[in-house]
Amino acid sequence: MKYLKHILIILIIFPVLFTMTGCWDNTEIDDMAYVISLGLDSGTQNKIELSLLIAIPKKIKPGGGSWPFSLHSGSQASGSESSQVVTVDAPTIPAGLNLINTFVARRISLAHLKAVVFSEELARKGVGEYLDYFDRDREVRSTADIIISRTSADKFLRSLKPVLETNPSKYIELTAMANSYTAFIPYTKMGRFISASISYDEQPIAVLGGVNNNALNVNAPIPYEEPFRPQPGSSDTNEGEYLPGNIPRKGDVERELMGSAVFDGDRMTGEFNAAETAVMLMIRGEFNRNFWSIEDPEKKGSFVPVDIRQSRSPSISLKRQGNKYNIDVGLHLSGSILEVESDIQYENENNMVTLEGSIAKYITSIADEVIKTAQKEYKSDVFKFGNYARGTFWLEDDFEKSNWKSAFCNATVKVETDFRVTRSGQLYKTNPIINSGGIQQD
Repeated sequence: MKYLKHILIILIIFPVLFTMTGCWDNTEIDDMAYVISLGLDSGTQNKIELSLLIAIPKKIKPGGGSWPFSLHSGSQASGSESSQVVTVDAPTIPAGLNLINTFVARRISLAHLKAVVFSEELARKGVGEYLDYFDRDREVRSTADIIISRTSADKFLRSLKPVLETNPSKYIELTAMANSYTAFIPYTKMGRFISASISYDEQPIAVLGGVNNNALNVNAPIPYEEPFRPQPGSSDTNEGEYLPGNIPRKGDVERELMGSAVFDGDRMTGEFNAAETAVMLMIRGEFNRNFWSIEDPEKKGSFVPVDIRQSRSPSISLKRQGNKYNIDVGLHLSGSILEVESDIQYENENNMVTLEGSIAKYITSIADEVIKTAQKEYKSDVFKFGNYARGTFWLEDDFEKSNWKSAFCNATVKVETDFRVTRSGQLYKTNPIINSGGIQQD
């Protein structure tokens, strides 16, 4: 019995030894070149130009970002020194990666890819064949951001020189998250973009990016920039009427994200400025908050900045008669008064009703223009109305055969906005300025 017990123990342990073999096919982190952003432009000799923004781990401050970069020690460097950009001309993305592997010391990895950048020129031709690669490759995450650059993708990647961040990966994450507190850019990830491009009931959108050539000229005055599609009824330029690359500003960073690119299938057909993007997100039910400067309804040339939030999801009612659709959209918004430039007491109930009505009317006018542009010019349902049109059919096949994306262009859409002021800031009432003569100043 004693020997039998020993034999049984050996028989149990012996098979376990085969499961404890070494990792013969492992790859060390230090042997990999991690791509943070990938850019695509139209090629010169071949079909595309492939640009890769590659992190330099040893120059990233410890603890400055996501694994694996936070594990590496080394001297602290600026954001521009902690990454490099390489570009090759190639017929396909895999071919470009192969070429880059011939002169980059480490093996290229897309496992930590944060963003894919298409140039506007390439996006207007169509990006479907490139999406197929990103959908198939097991290294590419569905959470990578999709950015359409108004300049070349190569120039856009080379403009990434963060000041507050030494980790380029963290910088890209934080800038893409701006939609949660400005609503000037949409929330667009690779998985959602691909899903919308093959869907019967919606069209894809992407973040619009650009490079501001005047930003680094800090000794010169800020130049005048022509707004893109100024909003009706406003005598001054609204902060949301610009596109990336045209923001009137100075600073150490050239790269800008603002507005959205609109697609019909896999082909870009147009763009919305920041204010139009915010209203589009309101209709989609994806609006979080935004600071808007609304022209004072009682005093021209003065503004009432408000912190606008979506109090509840939009109310959307869709009715179908044959291939004709009538859509009613109700936007439910609330906000806080951030400033009153005039001496008007908007804390007063009657004045507050006037302000609420003016803000509601202003947002409705933008919504009407955005929908009209999407229908007649861009021919793209970026509002996801198709999700409601689907419910008017008994069978999925009938909906797909109805060609909703075409029917959307002729649909009748009516928007109504309900806006309520929930707070007037920390002031009970607006206090006028008193000069030395005891006179209230206008």
